[in-house]
Amino acid sequence: MSAGPLQHWLDAAGRYPLLRKDEELMLSRLVRQAQSPEATPAQIKAGRRAHDRMFRANTRLVFSTARKFFHRIRANSGLTPEDLLQEGCIGLNRAIELFDSERGYAFSTYATLWIQQAVRRVLEQNNNGPIRLPVCITQLLNKARNAPAHVRTREQMLDYLQVSEKQLAHAEASLQRSYTVSLEVQLGSEESLTLGDAVADPRSEPMLILDQQLAWEAIEAALAPEHLELLQRNELGGEKLLGLAEERGQTRIELVRELAEAKEQAAERLRDFAAA
Repeated sequence: MSAGPLQHWLDAAGRYPLLRKDEELMLSRLVRQAQSPEATPAQIKAGRRAHDRMFRANTRLVFSTARKFFHRIRANSGLTPEDLLQEGCIGLNRAIELFDSERGYAFSTYATLWIQQAVRRVLEQNNNGPIRLPVCITQLLNKARNAPAHVRTREQMLDYLQVSEKQLAHAEASLQRSYTVSLEVQLGSEESLTLGDAVADPRSEPMLILDQQLAWEAIEAALAPEHLELLQRNELGGEKLLGLAEERGQTRIELVRELAEAKEQAAERLRDFAAA
């Protein structure tokens, strides 16, 4: 990402002066007056102007907060720093609407929390896999991954998360589906060749069967033995994830992520095989 758009953002934000504490208090009161059901047209208009002024004066706060998360943007997530800045502005806008100047704390302290929440949410939505998961599922899975060391059994995990077995199983299944590899993905330099074309039909001609065998051998060479066994038992043998997880001494979430990584490695090896 070039520095041009980001520098343009900073230049635009720098044109607006920072607010003094008394100005923040006055403007926030005008915003809250405009939100009242009894607000007059003049108060609503004044509230809009106050909102705009608070927003412009704090765009530098959005940049300084969001830039701390730039390093968390994954290469294949489709996100850019500008996306984080945009989400940060949404958080700032919400902070202006809810800020209560009578509580005594500075607006920048309050707004920073809203900006961080908005930026973290878009990162979690876009970075968890090719398919975006709902925020509630992403937050549940993140809490499960960060569970304390004493949470080891399935029952302890359910008690820690305060969810039912059905809710956790649904979240885990959603995580596994989010790493699904499309059969329409392009392979190599041939635009007409897809991953589906590289998956041979066992009922087809002998040469195609040979291609399938060679492709499987390529996958076997690329994957660690335990990952290969995991794919065979789950995908080909139909064994349930919960039983496999208990046998391997893992939580189901850990096994889902390991299985997803194995699928990604297998798909990558198939792309290399098709391009060869």
